[in-house]
Amino acid sequence: IPVLATASNDHDGIPDAIESAAPNNGDGNGDGVADIEQDHVSSLPNTFGQYVTLETEAGMRLVNVQAIENTTGVTPTAGGATLTFQQGFFSFLVENVPVGGAATVTLHLPPGHSATTYLKYGKLPGDFFLFPPHWYVFDFDGQTGAQFTGNKVVLHFVDGGRGDNVQTADGTIADPGGPALISLDDSGSSGGGCTLSRSPDRRTLPVDFGVLLLCLLALRQRLITTAVYRRRR
Repeated sequence: IPVLATASNDHDGIPDAIESAAPNNGDGNGDGVADIEQDHVSSLPNTFGQYVTLETEAGMRLVNVQAIENTTGVTPTAGGATLTFQQGFFSFLVENVPVGGAATVTLHLPPGHSATTYLKYGKLPGDFFLFPPHWYVFDFDGQTGAQFTGNKVVLHFVDGGRGDNVQTADGTIADPGGPALISLDDSGSSGGGCTLSRSPDRRTLPVDFGVLLLCLLALRQRLITTAVYRRRR
């Protein structure tokens, strides 16, 4: 029985043949070492077929690196501006992070490409437990978030903090998201989808969760009132 398999020398989940076809003869980050020989560097085509390289610190490891489509069913927009995802979206896991410590992941975009914001999908620390995963802007706040220089996007993470989709200090960082360009929408309308605030703290619960919360509060008040009435009798 013939068995077909793809080898990945550096455990990032990208077949060596694909990673070796990256620019600079398979050296996507241009450090003089082939990406297939480095656990902390991964090169792969984005969803449009152009190569992007991801790089974290030496000693850490990139695992399950994938170029993915937006399967959330929500098209993110930013107020009166339009977000253009020229690179699509990415999913990856950073391992060997000091528990509760910091890590960076640099995205090397194709030549001539850039980004002005980074969108992530998941939950934020402090989200109400019933609040569903959602799109949010991952701008740099001095500790976590994305910074932009030329065709590079530097993502700053803290294990278990904002931007880590695991939300537990466990020595790993999970990231689904993607870089985007912001352009003004002449129509003055967001055109549907999800409207995003650049402030991650401005969040509202969906209507059904709000109604559920009000019902629970009303039920609690009724139980308290009934107990007080019975004691008085």
